[in-house]
Amino acid sequence: MKKKLGLISLSLSILLLFTGCEASDPVQTGTTLLKEKKYEEAITSFETAIEKEQNESEAFRGVGIAQYELGNYEDALTAFNQALEFEDAVKTPTIYNLMGICSMKLTDYQGAVNNFNAGILVSENEKKIRQVTRRREKRKIQIIQKF
Repeated sequence: MKKKLGLISLSLSILLLFTGCEASDPVQTGTTLLKEKKYEEAITSFETAIEKEQNESEAFRGVGIAQYELGNYEDALTAFNQALEFEDAVKTPTIYNLMGICSMKLTDYQGAVNNFNAGILVSENEKKIRQVTRRREKRKIQIIQKF
């Protein structure tokens, strides 16, 4: 009987340990829920991350994507804007494209144009960075080949 009780206790401890690990990263959980198209649950998970001040930029981005998928364009746009306010925000053409679509759905056509233009600018900057990086890599190879 004591062995069974010990095994059950050990099993529960392991289960709680693994459950605790998953729950400790609400952004990762929210991302998984987004992939599963469980948008309301994803929002709850991302909001937990925001409350805990864990990876807030990504959490707001996740809220924005979930709200966008639910057709809540005003809430999505608000979340995307909040995501971009953080110093560690990853500004991609995709986020600006989603913001542009939200603006169009809200009949804010100038806002849509502004967001699409911002996305194009980010895309062009990324392209320039890739070109400079390639040039530097080629130059390093040339220098190494000389030796």
